[in-house]
Amino acid sequence: MLDIAEQGQIDSSTTIEEWLERIGFSEYIENFRAEGFDFAALQYGLDQEDLKALRITKKGHQKKLIFEVQQLISPSILFLFFFFFKKKTFYYFSLFFILIVLFLFLFCCDLF
Repeated sequence: MLDIAEQGQIDSSTTIEEWLERIGFSEYIENFRAEGFDFAALQYGLDQEDLKALRITKKGHQKKLIFEVQQLISPSILFLFFFFFKKKTFYYFSLFFILIVLFLFLFCCDLF
């Protein structure tokens, strides 16, 4: 099973209850159930109104939950790097990026 915190993704077999336990918020499982929150609802993120509906009032818990949800919905740069690194695409992307940077450097310095 994927470690959600490391992958920035949701394993299809993971439930909202398991996720809340992994991030240390098992105390809010009933709140999420009562309001009908699941991973489909989390794909849009959490805002202050959601936290109010979930009866999560501790500021530290609010911040951490918002952070953890952001980790779920936005893949990390490191994940994208490894995706490209495993493919030939990474080579072409790197080459293209280097050429663009070189062109901009030459253009900005009036060297050609």
